[in-house]
Amino acid sequence: TSGRILQSSYKKDGAEYYRLYSALVVNDNGDGSYPNYVVYSDDFGESWEILGGTANGVACPAGNETKVEELPNGDIMVSVRRGGGRYFNVFSFTDKANGEGSWDNQANSNFGASDCNGELLRIGNVLLQSIPKRGYQGKDRSNVAIYYKVIENKDYTATEIATGWQELYQVSYIGSAYSTMALLPDGKTLGFLYEEDPDNGTFAYNIVYVPLNLKEIMPANVYAAAFPTPETGKFYRFKGKASGKYMNAANPYNTTSGQMSMTAEGTTATTIFYLTEASKMLSYSEGTYTNGTRCIGGVGAANGQTISFLDGEDGYWTLYSDYSGEAKYVYDNNNRVDRNTTYAPNNCDWDVIEVKELPVTVGKTGFSTLYAPVALEIPAGITAYTAVRNGDYIDLSSIDGGVIPANTAVILKGEQGEHKFEITDSEATIGDNVLDGTFEKVATSSITSPYTLQADATASNGVVMRKYDGQYINGFKMYMSITNAQETLNFLIPGFTSIESVEAAQGNTVVYDLFGRPAAQPTKGVYIINGEKVIF
Repeated sequence: TSGRILQSSYKKDGAEYYRLYSALVVNDNGDGSYPNYVVYSDDFGESWEILGGTANGVACPAGNETKVEELPNGDIMVSVRRGGGRYFNVFSFTDKANGEGSWDNQANSNFGASDCNGELLRIGNVLLQSIPKRGYQGKDRSNVAIYYKVIENKDYTATEIATGWQELYQVSYIGSAYSTMALLPDGKTLGFLYEEDPDNGTFAYNIVYVPLNLKEIMPANVYAAAFPTPETGKFYRFKGKASGKYMNAANPYNTTSGQMSMTAEGTTATTIFYLTEASKMLSYSEGTYTNGTRCIGGVGAANGQTISFLDGEDGYWTLYSDYSGEAKYVYDNNNRVDRNTTYAPNNCDWDVIEVKELPVTVGKTGFSTLYAPVALEIPAGITAYTAVRNGDYIDLSSIDGGVIPANTAVILKGEQGEHKFEITDSEATIGDNVLDGTFEKVATSSITSPYTLQADATASNGVVMRKYDGQYINGFKMYMSITNAQETLNFLIPGFTSIESVEAAQGNTVVYDLFGRPAAQPTKGVYIINGEKVIF
């Protein structure tokens, strides 16, 4: 059927491209009905599959012309033409990483009440549907209008999506039929194209185009839902309109002042910033704050600046700091972030892009740590551990359920390289955990006896918890505050070497420590001699 191909904001695990979706109507029932399907591609159109699979992929059993859209949580919905209104259905993902889920049962809606094609479009948290509303001289295809529904980032059933629509704006007041719409590059204008019948019934349609200013046709609450101000408690990237480059917390343009650089590479951890509850920008890569309008490196919230978001031009945001000087506007100066005393079109306009997954790099030891203010789905190939202290040892327990709860410090184990953790709204919880963490870079002098995960070639797992003597601990990392402990704490990982698995070689008396390492000169403690535990 007519309609745009939709590019998702999600990628399947291992896919190079963001998924594409397209809606189809086919004549395969043999009874005059036309079932609807949604097909998708994870290789940018090289190959296509049916969403839900061949056996369970019918979105609407007896449909017609259909449109497809993605909901804020990544689920897929369709809006289908029917006599007297629309059919709606929702494909809910049970496993977004692998693209698994199922269709709900279709639901009916009577708004518009016209058997006609129309467009479905989501802008922010607002769904828009164009369709004739009927009524002009009794004609079914007349009075093309736009309806709206405000939604949230949550799961929806088909029935919930089908209810609660309201009329937003009537475009035509005479005979009119098919329509389509798209958000224009300025970010705030709706381009609307439709058929209009000036002769009232001859069906000799003219194609009419009108640009619609959304700020003028939307009530204030609807406009705010369509273009929500960046929210605290979320992660973002900031892309300058003038240069097309991203703010970068690494490689400062000026190392003395900490003036930030700009980079064309918008996928790295160094371009991610967390917006704190106080509306301060905290770099994800190190946990330092922006300050002085254009700089990075502030340690502690007191050294971070508050950012306000002003409605800029063409759908962009203007960033305004509480810098003590006059230059409070954050300015895109091509290869560096700068500041300006007044608003400058383009250079003071920023695309604020919400980040939905956090990259974590696992080093050559196979370990890393993480502490995040949001819940995260554990990607394939990664095991996340919490810990309890057992004297001078740390016992690790893997997290079940596939989600690291918000504000939970963890030790990560996996293959060397970058792994992406998808942000989720899960309210999962865990039991006891002695691991601490920090979002912001913190001075070790403020922590009582800090321990961190450190490489140790002599340890059976290649890493130990060791007392840390550095000046700072970076943000979004794990640490432990331990008193009355030795300098180095070993830990056991379930499934790895344990004291019961250590056996002596035939004919020799070999002494091992609790981690299976030969101990030539045992001191006080528990050791394994010829497969038996011995206390020295």
